[in-house]
Amino acid sequence: MKTSLLITNIILTLFLTSCSSQRFLPLAEDVGQNPFGAYIEVNLDNSGIAKGELLGIDTVQNTMTLLVWPKNSPRKPITFPLKQIRGYKVQYAKTPNYSWTIPVYAASTISHGFLLIFTMPLNLVTTIIVSVNGKRNFTYSNKNVDLQQLKMFARYPGGIPPNVVLSKL
Repeated sequence: MKTSLLITNIILTLFLTSCSSQRFLPLAEDVGQNPFGAYIEVNLDNSGIAKGELLGIDTVQNTMTLLVWPKNSPRKPITFPLKQIRGYKVQYAKTPNYSWTIPVYAASTISHGFLLIFTMPLNLVTTIIVSVNGKRNFTYSNKNVDLQQLKMFARYPGGIPPNVVLSKL
């Protein structure tokens, strides 16, 4: 009984805490037509993390500009020097959500009878691995993409045009 309660809690926790993609990210097949930049999480030297849409990278002034959404506040652009960046992770398309398979496939093992004690853990491990790996689709980090290549994921890959008013985005 304790084992099934533990397994149920693990399943519910994974199902309820599964993350979703940002709304402005396109589906994989629409990446080329999306007018927005990619979602990026930047680890900064001051031990802070900046999260938002990548607007542009200025290699002349050595800065990066993001459009961030602070909690309970309107979105706002922030710019910081490239030398403050310790690392980053960029997501350019919506990831598939396979978390629904965890409870469904775990419940489907009920029909296995006595073999349930073997097949349920196997199904849980398999579906959790698939779900976690599905979340990594369409994601790069500073280990895969350097700052020069990262520009292609920005809303303005050639740099932010001078006529764009960032506060109105």
